[in-house]
Amino acid sequence: MIVRLVEELSEQERQQLFFWGTDIFGTESFNLQWRKKKSWHVLVYDAASQLVSHVGVSGETVSVGQRVIHVGTIGGVVTIPSAQNKGYARTALQQAKSFMCDQLGVEFGMLFCLDRLVPFYQRLGWQRVQDFVYIEQPTGKILSPLNVMILPCQSQIWPTGTVDVQSLLW
Repeated sequence: MIVRLVEELSEQERQQLFFWGTDIFGTESFNLQWRKKKSWHVLVYDAASQLVSHVGVSGETVSVGQRVIHVGTIGGVVTIPSAQNKGYARTALQQAKSFMCDQLGVEFGMLFCLDRLVPFYQRLGWQRVQDFVYIEQPTGKILSPLNVMILPCQSQIWPTGTVDVQSLLW
């Protein structure tokens, strides 16, 4: 297995990762607007050097109650169907955590996910945010219809209070 961190995806990489099916993230029914670009990409290749998994990473500022927190954002987590359930996404997420916490110096990672993915992320140390989380959409601020999960970089405790992401979903 080979893991690479890159700033840009080639068109071939984009096609291989994201165009193997329709609604690959299962979120189209929510009719949400997402950010188009990630700052960094963790790519995982199998033993045959085939690109099989991806995690997008960026850094953002969110507010929680009266506190401002710099978070590492995770999005575009995907593994091609033939490589699923083999640990590739877990490896990519572990690399993304190291990058966010060690190089970006954020306190927490943050991601949005469907109900069915909560147990997967919890096994990797992610915790579901229990307070209201608001996201930006073209129509204005809305309550996130997706689960919001955080990952402490050290032993920090996520503060309580309403979360304002202050942007589109990533």
